Amino acid sequence: KYIHRQNRTGYKAGALAAGLKEARGQFIAIFDADFIPPTDIFYNVVDYFTDDKIGMVQIRWDHLNRDASLLTQSQAIFLDGHFVIEHTARNRSGRFMHFNGTAGVWRRTTIDDAGGWQHDTLTEDLDLSYRAQLKGWQFVYLPQFCAPAELPPEMIGFKQQAHRWTKGSFQTCIKLLPRILRSKHLPLHIKTEAFFHLTNTIVYPLMVILTLLMYPTFFNVYGPFKHMPWAQWLFSGSLFILATCSASTFFVFAQQELFGKKAGWKSLLYLPFLMALGVGISLNNAKAVLEAIWGAIKCKPSEFVRTPKYGVTGQDKKSWRPQSILTFSGLSLPIIEIAFGCYMFCCLLISVWYGLGRLSVPFLVIFSGGYFYVGFTSLHALYKMSRGEAFDPEETTATEPSIDVTSI
Repeated sequence: KYIHRQNRTGYKAGALAAGLKEARGQFIAIFDADFIPPTDIFYNVVDYFTDDKIGMVQIRWDHLNRDASLLTQSQAIFLDGHFVIEHTARNRSGRFMHFNGTAGVWRRTTIDDAGGWQHDTLTEDLDLSYRAQLKGWQFVYLPQFCAPAELPPEMIGFKQQAHRWTKGSFQTCIKLLPRILRSKHLPLHIKTEAFFHLTNTIVYPLMVILTLLMYPTFFNVYGPFKHMPWAQWLFSGSLFILATCSASTFFVFAQQELFGKKAGWKSLLYLPFLMALGVGISLNNAKAVLEAIWGAIKCKPSEFVRTPKYGVTGQDKKSWRPQSILTFSGLSLPIIEIAFGCYMFCCLLISVWYGLGRLSVPFLVIFSGGYFYVGFTSLHALYKMSRGEAFDPEETTATEPSIDVTSI
């Protein structure tokens, strides 16, 4: 039964709550409109609900347009690391994991017992997951089963999605972390992991601060070890081990698990771009964190800006055009991103020309390249919009996000 609301009250959480009013089953399967559920999904997951403590079963995301571009390939590697290693480790170690908003089946009584779908954060899935597990419900993650979906094939859609996930995650942190830490029945290892899980988005404002401090940090303008040659080696070596080695291990093993050793080592070729993309998106996501904090202070609700869908599959690079794009930051954010890229490029020139901190050159290339890539590709998408190559953004703001809710 297709249900289309005439208002956006509660956004996606409101749509899910409205769907529950129509659904009559004991178990609720949820898939976003761009996901293609496997035909045997219910046969694969329903047996796990014979344990009365199980409240939700999540399956892994796969990607319809993984090979469409460097951007989609990078997003796929990012998400594969989350679903293959991070999610699996949390679930198998007994720590809290979360429903990913789609590609999962809930026990209806779990949703009701946890307080239902609430729309005071942009990540209603993370919010409900933590509330349910605080109530004692357990989750199951099945990485051997997957549902493919579309990755945003252009920068504006990718930034909107990252902004929403980041802001909603920190909103959930503000909402639930005090309650988690005060809990008397949760063991310390669960509280500790929940703390790092819910606060991990604070890394984006710190990344922006690191960028601003890059010149005095790398070139020891104000450093206490300015005249000590080993300081540069120590700083650069530590950054290489902590940033490069940890990230490469994480992504390589995730790709090996999915596609074999050859594909795993091949993913190392994407590592510089993955790092650059993570740096380039930091301004966008730092803005999201600050908005979450400001919204909590002002008790101001946030609008759910949905990720545009294009129907892109495989290596199809030309069959889509930017449509239904909402520019929540307009031109200002891309311009600031490009300015940060220029600043990093100046640091790079100083390093090469004057021979200062040459060990930092690879990182300066990654930082400058990341900001330039994200900034200029955003401007390119906005330029296409200005030429009338996109639908009217106002049409999207009045459109309810498409959610399929099926009961069995």
